[in-house]
Amino acid sequence: MRAGVDLFINARTDVYLKQLAPAEAAVEETLRRAAGIKAAGASGLFAPAIVKSDEIRAVAEGAGLPLNVMARPGLPPAADLKALGVKRLSAATAVFNAAMAAAHDAAAAFLESGDSEALWARRGHPPDYNKLFVR
Repeated sequence: MRAGVDLFINARTDVYLKQLAPAEAAVEETLRRAAGIKAAGASGLFAPAIVKSDEIRAVAEGAGLPLNVMARPGLPPAADLKALGVKRLSAATAVFNAAMAAAHDAAAAFLESGDSEALWARRGHPPDYNKLFVR
């Protein structure tokens, strides 16, 4: 902490997401990048698209930084990730995309049928949005 500012820098490497290394070299390349990220002063490592347990463990153990992974098909459940050494699980855009898919489907059904009752039934139980802003 400098200048009274508590800041966590979660530095990202896209070795897995962008397939920047052959599969058999992905852990090694991620750890190589993690070393540079750590040397530059980052607080954590974000490695989106890593999903294999053995690779997650190797990166978590070798990076020397808290590991953040991204929710994706094939990723172990959160409890297993914790046991593998993961410190943060990011939903990325998955929650937004799920909400937009539901909004699209509701709008398409309403535009097709004009059924206000069916549209209203899809809304569920919205929260008190004002309470979301209270500390």
